[in-house]
Amino acid sequence: MKKILGLLLGLVSFCHSASITSANWDQARTGANPNEVQITAANVNTLVAGPVLPVSGAVMGQPLVVPIGPTTGLITCTMTNDCYAFDAVAGTQLWHTNLGITPRTSLNAGQNINQFYTSGVGCVATPAVDLALGKVFAVCATSTPSWVLFSLDLTTGNTLGSVTVTGSVTGSGDPSGGDLVAGGSLTFYPAYELSRGGVTLANGNVYVTFASYNDTHPYHGWVMGYTETTLAPVGVFCTTPSGGAGGVWMAGGGIAVDSTGNLYLSTGNGTWDGTTNFANSILKLSPSLQLLDWFTPSNYAALSSVDADLASNRPILIPNTSYLVHTSKGFQVFVLSITNLGHLQGTPVQTWTMAGTPGNDSGAFGSLLSNGVFYIPTTTGLLSAFQWTGGGFNTTPVATNTFSVGSPGPSALAGTPGLVWVITTAGTGSADTMAQQGVLHALNSTSLVELWNSGSFGTMTKFSSPTVANGQIFIPTQDGKILVYTLPAQGGGSDVDTPASVPTANKTSTTGTIFMLAASDVATAPAGTLTCINGGLITTVGCNGTTSGGGAVTTISTNTVGTATPSVTFSNIPSGYLELELTITGRSDTTSATTFGNLQFNGDVGANYNYYNLLSNWNAGSTGQTSIHVCSFTGAGGSASYAGTCIVRLPLYSKTSFNKLVSELEGSHGSGSTSTGVSFGDWNNTAAITSITVTLGSGNFAPGTTFILRGLN
Repeated sequence: MKKILGLLLGLVSFCHSASITSANWDQARTGANPNEVQITAANVNTLVAGPVLPVSGAVMGQPLVVPIGPTTGLITCTMTNDCYAFDAVAGTQLWHTNLGITPRTSLNAGQNINQFYTSGVGCVATPAVDLALGKVFAVCATSTPSWVLFSLDLTTGNTLGSVTVTGSVTGSGDPSGGDLVAGGSLTFYPAYELSRGGVTLANGNVYVTFASYNDTHPYHGWVMGYTETTLAPVGVFCTTPSGGAGGVWMAGGGIAVDSTGNLYLSTGNGTWDGTTNFANSILKLSPSLQLLDWFTPSNYAALSSVDADLASNRPILIPNTSYLVHTSKGFQVFVLSITNLGHLQGTPVQTWTMAGTPGNDSGAFGSLLSNGVFYIPTTTGLLSAFQWTGGGFNTTPVATNTFSVGSPGPSALAGTPGLVWVITTAGTGSADTMAQQGVLHALNSTSLVELWNSGSFGTMTKFSSPTVANGQIFIPTQDGKILVYTLPAQGGGSDVDTPASVPTANKTSTTGTIFMLAASDVATAPAGTLTCINGGLITTVGCNGTTSGGGAVTTISTNTVGTATPSVTFSNIPSGYLELELTITGRSDTTSATTFGNLQFNGDVGANYNYYNLLSNWNAGSTGQTSIHVCSFTGAGGSASYAGTCIVRLPLYSKTSFNKLVSELEGSHGSGSTSTGVSFGDWNNTAAITSITVTLGSGNFAPGTTFILRGLN
């Protein structure tokens, strides 16, 4: 059984959540994190409240989870124009930057009816992170009033640059009057514009979108583009230059981006003529913000008359197809070809209308596409799931769930394998203009049966999605904090060969114990299924050897080398895991065929290490060394395609009863040299390992070399 457990943990250790660098998870804006394997349907009911992350004001945008050096970081910006980075696991603050601009608190007539904004308007939209450049981008309001786009250093939070958002287009402006128009040119009027849609990074540019404060005229939909490196302007697009409205807000969603860099967005109520004005439309723009194609439903005027605009949702690109799917506030669903959107409702690939009466407070807000299923929440209290069939969706829901919520209903959804996450109001009050208490729900993605809920957690943020990654859920609130829910800390269990008793489905037993269950014991498990009962170390491993989920593996930190460096150190390693796993993939910057890596612990550089290597057909070993030789790295001078990789395991690294042991498996391919090997070593010290340093024998780790440190239980 011990060997089986080791194999299973090894398999699961390669499954970990990728970074969430912008709104709605990915550039397709699906809203689903397919790499989250720690929280599963089997262990979701063990979630507990984690650390509370305090911030200076309301958080309207979705929290982002990204590596910051060796740490898994959480990035957020607030309505007080403050941006923060936290250690997502420990809950400690890494940095805090006040952007140096006063939020807007004095609004124009008609703009102050919404409680979400009366306390001040600052950073409303979800920011975005470029990991390669190490930058955070946020767009925030000032008291002037104006909007400013900021570039921050991801590691320190220092401001790298900023630009005030401006722009003009040819046009006569809003017929409601009051626009900034001169000489046939319409100028961006920041006093009437609100940046709600998520910041989008694509084509080396950063794109920001604008709509209105509570539909107060004069306003328009605007999209502005700037280069990521210098913040120089690259394009301006206005949705209604010779009309009014047509806001781009998309319930806080980001612009979808296809594989060629083209942009897809939706617009709200307003003027439409199919020539220059495109309210209630889905638009395809080039990277420089030129209009390439568009779609407008035939009932666009009726939608505007009852405030049932398309921009209550965002276009979602359907993965591995040439289609997008979009839902309007008017309960209409459209599937369109991105190669021919169809203009004035030509012939959509597919369209259908769900039950409901559209209006100001009613409709469909937010949506999710996860594993081929399209989930649409509505203010009728019905959350519906529609299955993709290859050329369209089955328009009969494959599952539904009714929530008792007040309009405008649930906030945007999030998805992970086997689960759908949704935030609803805790009571029956309207969340349209008044902040309400919220509840986080976890639903089975197939049946939409609720598996867990948080209970009332505090004041919910309108339309913002929860962020689910690495066994944690992060919830933005109006209360000046981000709430965290997490799996219970693992540890302390023992591997046993025979259970004291055979548990039934969902029964909790001894921590870390693995049981062999019969098919009759768990209705959904095949005969011979292995199930771990402690909140799901391995939730299911069937006879076919596949795995689904688990809380056994935690990504402690990651580090991708940006500038060549001779060593990488992981500090402040938490205790409590049974063992550590360090995966390294990359190269040295030398021209040598193979260079060893050297492992040291807790800063010890003395002759306190022993090792034995078996590499291809030769071996070497030595005692009393100043490091342990692990991992072979190919020199980058030979070919850009050459590289090496290794997996280092440190069992019982935090125990203090004996010296520390190291085992390692490696492989590398270099110029005229291919090698595989295993090694064993030990450190003559009983201290718990709290830091690990990896140094190259010669040269530096080349840019792109990646280190991932995980804790295993």
